Amino acid sequence: MRVSGKGSCQLMTHTRHRSDQDIRTDVSGELRQTSGVGTHVGVAVNGGVVTLSGEVGGLPERIAAKRAAMRVSGVKAVADELQVRVPGTAGVNDIEIAQAAGQLLRQAVDIPADTVRVEVHNHVVTLAGSVAWDYQRDAAIRAVMNIKGVTGVNNAISLSQGGAGHR
Repeated sequence: MRVSGKGSCQLMTHTRHRSDQDIRTDVSGELRQTSGVGTHVGVAVNGGVVTLSGEVGGLPERIAAKRAAMRVSGVKAVADELQVRVPGTAGVNDIEIAQAAGQLLRQAVDIPADTVRVEVHNHVVTLAGSVAWDYQRDAAIRAVMNIKGVTGVNNAISLSQGGAGHR
């Protein structure tokens, strides 16, 4: 227990340490309650650091699982060891993903033309370039994350001086 304050008015705070088992139970429960996340995600906890393992059916499921784990009280960090296995994508190659990503970025009305470049390696899309607003970075990720065969998206898009930090 820690006591802080001045004079007659004192604030007492209790720091409650959560056990790794309690965190594991809560993360598992949060994953079950999260729409789109299957029950096939393994959860391990060591010192408040959560490791997610197993296979998921797509990138949106992977992102949802990480976000669900971070919502749990006591989680200090999340190590993502999830594998994205998308049925029916065996024939999809990096060239097809890059072409689809380029087309979707050109069609997106909230991303200025010719500001975002795409690189694809082993089914992971890397977005690079510079935009004025954070919502444009988010829009670029949303544009490519559901492309058939994509297992990850790296966001290397920088914000130009004018819109940094504003939404």
